[in-house]
Amino acid sequence: MAIEFIYLDHGPELAFDADLDDVRARVIGSGPANASAAVPTDVIPHGEVRFTYQPGVIAGTSSVAVRLDVFGIQIYSDPLRPDMPVHDIDPPWPSNVWVS
Repeated sequence: MAIEFIYLDHGPELAFDADLDDVRARVIGSGPANASAAVPTDVIPHGEVRFTYQPGVIAGTSSVAVRLDVFGIQIYSDPLRPDMPVHDIDPPWPSNVWVS
């Protein structure tokens, strides 16, 4: 979803940037399916679905911080940093962290 929103918000120049090549390969199944996500356990239910992303740089590495919030269940991830160490994605709140 992040690539699709980047395309809608910024056009093909950013969406087809070389930094996103590995992400596109994972999406179409031609790259490794590694990923990581953090899901807070303190859910506050609501009636909305929200998706936000923030391109940037973390520790000198390109990053796209992603948050998907579905009725209060939030999933945080970064498609550009699938091999991110758990201590970098483990938020300071009760959460479940998955790394594959």
